[in-house]
Amino acid sequence: MFLVFLGSLGDFGSMRWRGLALGACVLSFAPFAAAFISKTEDYAWQAVLLVSVVIAHLCAQQMFDAYLPLLAKSHPRSVAARAAREAGLKDAGLKDQRGPRTSQHGGKGVKDEVEEKEEVDAEAPVDHDAKVSATRQEVASELAFFAPAMGFACMTLITLVQMAIIFRTNQQDAKDDLPRQEGDPNNVGRGLRLSIVIAGGWAMVCCWIGLRGLRIRPGRPLPFGRESQTTRWASMSKLGFRRTMMTVRMLRAQSPELLKLMLGQIFSTTGNGTVVTSYVVFVQRELNADNVDMVIIVLIGSFSACVGLLFLMPIAKRLQGKELFWMFMALKAVTLVWPTWMALGFTEKWEMFALVVIGGMLNPSLLPMIRSIFQQACPQGYEAAMFSLLGICTVAFIWIGSAVLAMLLTATGSMRWGILAQTFFTSIALWIFSSFDFKKAQEDRVRIESGEHEIDGVGEFDELRGEGDSREPSSRSLSLQDSSR
Repeated sequence: MFLVFLGSLGDFGSMRWRGLALGACVLSFAPFAAAFISKTEDYAWQAVLLVSVVIAHLCAQQMFDAYLPLLAKSHPRSVAARAAREAGLKDAGLKDQRGPRTSQHGGKGVKDEVEEKEEVDAEAPVDHDAKVSATRQEVASELAFFAPAMGFACMTLITLVQMAIIFRTNQQDAKDDLPRQEGDPNNVGRGLRLSIVIAGGWAMVCCWIGLRGLRIRPGRPLPFGRESQTTRWASMSKLGFRRTMMTVRMLRAQSPELLKLMLGQIFSTTGNGTVVTSYVVFVQRELNADNVDMVIIVLIGSFSACVGLLFLMPIAKRLQGKELFWMFMALKAVTLVWPTWMALGFTEKWEMFALVVIGGMLNPSLLPMIRSIFQQACPQGYEAAMFSLLGICTVAFIWIGSAVLAMLLTATGSMRWGILAQTFFTSIALWIFSSFDFKKAQEDRVRIESGEHEIDGVGEFDELRGEGDSREPSSRSLSLQDSSR
C-alpha cells in the first residue's frame, strides 16, 4: 500500500532522497527500539515495529531502484562515453560543413573513397549512441549486483560479531528459547540485545555515509500549496495513486512487453518469496532447528549470497538484451528445485544447510537481473514511476503465497504441501516470462523516447516524465534536427 500511494513521487523535488533517508533512518533506529522490548506480551509494540521496518525497507529499496538509472548515467565510465560521443558528433559536423572533397582530375577511385567516407561519417552518431547505451547498461548491471553484495557482506560481518557477543556474554543465549521476562536471574537475552544494538549502530553509520554522497537532483515541486500536514499527506497519497494507475495504463498502451515482465515478477516473487520468508519456520517445525541452527543459517546464507553476487556480476554486466534475459530464465527455472526439495526431502539437518548454500549462491541474483533487464527496456525520464510499479509487483503479492501455505497447513497439518504448492506460482511466472520479447521492448522504448506517441508534442502520460532528467538525444532526433536546419 505504501508503494501504491507514495512510491511514484520520487520525481518531485527531493522526494527521492527523502524517501531513501526515511528508510535508512527507521532501519537504523529500529534495532535500538527492539532491544528495549523486554516482555513477550508486548505484541502491540512488536507489531508497530515490524510494520515500520517493512515500510522503511520497501521505501529504501524502491528509491534505490529509482536511483539506479541516475547512478548509471553519472558514473565516470558513462560520462566518458558521452564525452566521446559528443566529440564524435562535433567531428562529423565539421566534416559535413567542409563538404565532400573530390579530385581535380575527377578520378573514379577518389569519388568512391569519398562516398564510403561519407557513409562512415553518417553512421558515426549511431555507433557512438550504441556505445553510450552499452556502457550505461553495463554500469547499471554492475551497480545492481554490487549494492546487494555489499549488503550481504555487511550482514556476514555483523552476524559474526553477534555470535561472538552472544557466546561471550551468556552461553545460554544460543541454546534456550531466549525468554525475556523481567527479573530473569540468568539475564537470558542480554547478549542478544547488545548484538542488536551494535547492528543498528553499524546500519546508522553506513546509511549516513551513503546519504552524504548523494546530491539532491533538482526537480519539479509538489503541486500543493501551504496546507495542513494531514491535508498534505492526503493530497500526496492521491497524487501517488493516480500516477501508479497512470503507469499501468501507459504500459498497456505503449509498452506491453514491460507489462509482461511485471506480471511475471508478481508470480515469481509470490512463490519464491513465500519459500524464503517461511524457511525458518519450516525448518523449526520439520527438522527441530534450534537457535544455533538459525544463526548458522543466517551466516552461511549471507556469505553465500555475497559470493554468488560477486561471482555472477562480471558475467551479467557483459550480457546485453536476450543473453541476459535467458540467463535470468535459467536461474529462475532452477528455483523450482527449492520447494520441491523442501517438500519431498528434508529428512536430515544437513539438507537445510545445503539448500541455504546453493540457494544463497543463485537466488539473490534474480532481483539484480530483473532490475538490469527492466532498466534496459525502461524509457528514459519515467524511471521513478516505472521502478515504483516494479517494486509493487515485487513485494505486494507475497501474501497470496503465504495464504495458500496457511490454508494447506490447516488442512493437512504439515507445511510440506503448502511449500510444494509454491511451484505452481513459479511455473506460471516462467510461462509469462517466456512470452517476453526483449527486441519489441527496446523498440517500444525508442518509440516512446522519440515522441512518436505524442500529438503536437504533447503525450498522454507526460505527467510521469521526470523533469529533472537530462534525456540524451538519440541518433534519430539528431538527424531530425539536422534536416530541420
